[in-house]
Amino acid sequence: MRVWLVWAVGVAVMSALLLLEAPALAGPASSVVRAQRSGVLHGSTTVATPDRVMLERHAGRIGEPEDTRVDETTRFRIASLTKLFTQLAALELAEQGRLDLDAPISTYRPDLEAAWKDRVTTRHLLAMTSGLPRELHATPERGVEYDDEGLAGGYLDGHAGAELRGEPGGAHAYSNLGYWLVGAVIESITGESFVDAVNRLVLEPLGAEPVALSPAVLGLDHEAAGHAMEGGQSARLPDMPIAQRYASGGLCATIGQLRAVALATLDDRLLTPGSRELLFSRFGTAEPDTRLMIAGMVPGFMNLFMADRESGVVVVSLNNRIAEDPNAFMGVIRDLLNEASR
Repeated sequence: MRVWLVWAVGVAVMSALLLLEAPALAGPASSVVRAQRSGVLHGSTTVATPDRVMLERHAGRIGEPEDTRVDETTRFRIASLTKLFTQLAALELAEQGRLDLDAPISTYRPDLEAAWKDRVTTRHLLAMTSGLPRELHATPERGVEYDDEGLAGGYLDGHAGAELRGEPGGAHAYSNLGYWLVGAVIESITGESFVDAVNRLVLEPLGAEPVALSPAVLGLDHEAAGHAMEGGQSARLPDMPIAQRYASGGLCATIGQLRAVALATLDDRLLTPGSRELLFSRFGTAEPDTRLMIAGMVPGFMNLFMADRESGVVVVSLNNRIAEDPNAFMGVIRDLLNEASR
């Protein structure tokens, strides 16, 4: 069975085990505690169904030497988990009849300076079959630029005309640039900034607090700082300008916001059954899967979202420290899934 696994910065595709609802979570809870005490997990992890939060654990500090502990209010740089918000906002606009997934993006961005703007569609961008390169710039630290209204579409109109590396509608190839262009399409349709549109289309209907490109935008200071384990010691990493990652990886959010959005992929609060089929079938370019997984990394952060529509279970893990062996992170999650499925 295929699983659509998206990593933000070159993380290998991995398989996941089916996560089933388990009435007793002593085993999974103890495995998360062990992983947090050993330093493999450093942040917030939750397992939930639409009816209840089965597990939620927080561990570690948001910064060093600051002694503030991670808790349910901590905002993490969620990296490519941002793509889930972008997907849901686009599907909401499609359900409202305001976005035609199969119309060329020139329909929504007529000033885009790209020879392929009449050939690439929003569906291609969402499914990563556009043929666009992974990044617009040589380094991922460089991203979009915003105008005075917080819009990035104008910048992309003049800078996103990279040459195609494949035929639109052809092979799947990871592209953050493609998701930036989806953000620009959302801006055009709504007349709002990407983050404002996401909050109105996705978070407000769920009764969830708004997400942000930076906690400072909301006057918040409880933001996790990124770390990595080096030689057995936790090292603070320089802050990456995450807002520049825009609709592919620029959001900051709490574990509760991620849990609410993850659960919304499984029911009718945001999506019709047809839209859920699109979400679980790579926007109609593959056979529908029972599971959806998005994972993301930026310097100092390692995050994972997983939803299983057969069991109705979601798992989210947000971490502001990268383990010395990043594979240990996936190992812990696999153990969690094994124990929760018993």
